[in-house]
Amino acid sequence: MPDLWTDATGAVPPHLLHNFALRGCHAELSQLLALGTARWPSGGFSPLHAACSNGHAACARVLIAAGAPVEVRDSRGETAFMTAARTGAPECARVLLAAGARADVVNGVGDSPLHAAARGGHAECVTLLLDAGADPRVLNHKEKTAEQCAKGAALIALQIWQPPPPREYVQVLLPDGSTAVASPTASPVCSPDVTPNVTPTPSALGAMLVAARSQIANEARDQPGDSRGA
Repeated sequence: MPDLWTDATGAVPPHLLHNFALRGCHAELSQLLALGTARWPSGGFSPLHAACSNGHAACARVLIAAGAPVEVRDSRGETAFMTAARTGAPECARVLLAAGARADVVNGVGDSPLHAAARGGHAECVTLLLDAGADPRVLNHKEKTAEQCAKGAALIALQIWQPPPPREYVQVLLPDGSTAVASPTASPVCSPDVTPNVTPTPSALGAMLVAARSQIANEARDQPGDSRGA
């Protein structure tokens, strides 16, 4: 007989798992899964996506321990690992990597988890991915690397930086010595003397750190090839 928490087959409906996962109720989620067999979706926004979208690593652990598949893709072709990278949830990403999640997957527009984390300025996730062996030279469908995605976000941040950004960030983003950054509408902004009175978000700051970290990784990967003429 079905009760309040299970259906006629004794299974726990996915919508209940989604609800607890989204809210971060890992103890209640564990109790719910103990009442019946979970019906894991084969596609779409899964309970594991829900947990990772809000950074609830404890819920991700509970779901994975109960048998939640880690490679299910949502309507955008995104796995839960990609969701963790895109939303800046490094602990969820670690949980998924430990469970065997692939770090080299791409979504429907060719973005890898590294692209997603870099675009969002999630420096800790990018560092985690690079340390796990993610290749920063991979191109998405727009032929952009993760570093280019990071720099795009960071250049926009430079337009609204007040006070002027630290010199090392500008040197990473504008290595040719430029002092002005072109906005999407090509209007000159962020000169040393005229800066909008807006403080950049932590995500924008993260994008700058990501750009520097990715640049270092690129240089390290290119070093073996530099010796071929020796």
